[in-house]
Amino acid sequence: MTQPKVLVCDFGFSAMKWQFDGCRGRFRSALRRSHDGIQVGDEVLVKTGASYVKTLDELISYYPIFVREAAKISGVDAYEGEVSLAVGLPYSFFKFEEENSAGMANAHQALRQSLDDLGRFSDIMVIPQGLGGIKAFEYSCNADGGVAGNILGIDIGFNTCIYNLYDTEQRKIVSGDTLMKRGVHDLSMNYLLPLIAHHSSSRSFTPIELSQLIESKEIQRGFELIDIRPEIESAATSYVEALMSDITNDLIAHVGVNARFKNVVIFGGGANLLPADGGIKNGKGINIFIPQEPEFSNAIGFDLVISKALESKYSA
Repeated sequence: MTQPKVLVCDFGFSAMKWQFDGCRGRFRSALRRSHDGIQVGDEVLVKTGASYVKTLDELISYYPIFVREAAKISGVDAYEGEVSLAVGLPYSFFKFEEENSAGMANAHQALRQSLDDLGRFSDIMVIPQGLGGIKAFEYSCNADGGVAGNILGIDIGFNTCIYNLYDTEQRKIVSGDTLMKRGVHDLSMNYLLPLIAHHSSSRSFTPIELSQLIESKEIQRGFELIDIRPEIESAATSYVEALMSDITNDLIAHVGVNARFKNVVIFGGGANLLPADGGIKNGKGINIFIPQEPEFSNAIGFDLVISKALESKYSA
């Protein structure tokens, strides 16, 4: 049997990142309801009634709609052969399932079923988002003899920050969590906006607009275009210091003396905003790594995980 091609989708509160057949791209997690159904993508932001994905429940609910759009944009719909699908969900869903917590325990199984109902994909794999970035980091280190010691993966998204402590010997996540409202939204509202408020005192910004502003690194004031990169770097450094304090305290509380790591890999769209050292000061003995395309780290890692699983299945 011929191994199918793979569509990889990493859906977050800011954007859907996709990868298929050597190509990758992204479109915003914006949506608009009309008599024609739900429209998604960058174009709906300029239309009346546009909204964006805000909660974990909405992430699950809208995932199939955004996957369908990614399949159209990426060329999956035009491809006549078999296609497998790999998607990511915040680690919290897997953690809830392990703990059998009410309400969210079956979320990732429900997502798998709703994606299967699309009727396009021969295999579907749901992977913890933070694990994707860690796997991509591991793969990038293989040429240098691999990576030793635990890895702390930090996925800085738009509305969330997902952290996972990964044991390279046992090949599993030791501890992790999803911190809500601690991603680019937190960085922009609580750290950047106070620094640039004097440039835009006459207006307010929606969360999506702030995300776009950070990506452009410029703000328009009349006929003046202002470079806000110094403010972004200052805000990002302060943000990471506070974030790392929360993460390390959480790890100490839940894992204790075993919460050790030698490598920190920071990825997700928010990693694009950080200085080369990740904004982590006094990291003695700790290796800080930010991938070249941090926003696509999860997608790259998902592709590696499902491709390895499919290779075993189709070579048997």
